[in-house]
Amino acid sequence: MPSDRQLKANRRNAALGGPKTEAGRAAVCLNALKHGCTAATLVLPGEDAEALKQLREDLFDEYRPASPTEQLLFDEFVRCSWLLLRLRRVETEMWTGHIIGMRTRQAESRDVTQQEADRALAATLAENPASHFVNYFRYERMITRNFYRALDKLEAVQRARRRAQPLPAAVPDPAPAPEPVSAAPLPPPRHSERRPQPPPELSGNGIGTVSPLRQTGPGTPPDSAPNNTDPESQAA
Repeated sequence: MPSDRQLKANRRNAALGGPKTEAGRAAVCLNALKHGCTAATLVLPGEDAEALKQLREDLFDEYRPASPTEQLLFDEFVRCSWLLLRLRRVETEMWTGHIIGMRTRQAESRDVTQQEADRALAATLAENPASHFVNYFRYERMITRNFYRALDKLEAVQRARRRAQPLPAAVPDPAPAPEPVSAAPLPPPRHSERRPQPPPELSGNGIGTVSPLRQTGPGTPPDSAPNNTDPESQAA
């Protein structure tokens, strides 16, 4: 067991070693990196940091995390999405390397057709033991599973938040404006139905006489003329 003096000396020596600048620390932080499929650092040397930034912005516009929990799940979803994209690039380079290696062994330099590339991949899978691809397929399953798990959790939390939010109060429709009422036209003036009476007839002495029709009583027929003959003249 080391003594206290030795432990203190080891601490002093450890403090003296290692990079001192930020550039030096950034250069050695990836010394233990092997394949990068599960690296804690999202952007590896040679990768495009702007592509990761654009991916994050696009996903943020789509999901809009609205709480700290949603933000944590969103960050995990972005990380899994970036790792899945990286895995697809690694897969492309892996199969490309196998195809190029096979063409090199066959001493052929012409362009490879789609059918020839498929045959080369089939031959690679048939000739190489399964252990050559175990790591790739294991990382593919793990990253794909984590991707869908993060997506499902994020969507579940957002659905629960939306259900908990009160529904907005219904705004009643405005009452329709009353239709303008047009004034009814005034009826035309009604003239009197009474016929004008004829002027009274004038006798020789200028005194008006009543028309015989005016002297008929209730018992006198309208067509019978009154008897205006003097009785004395009838006796003579």
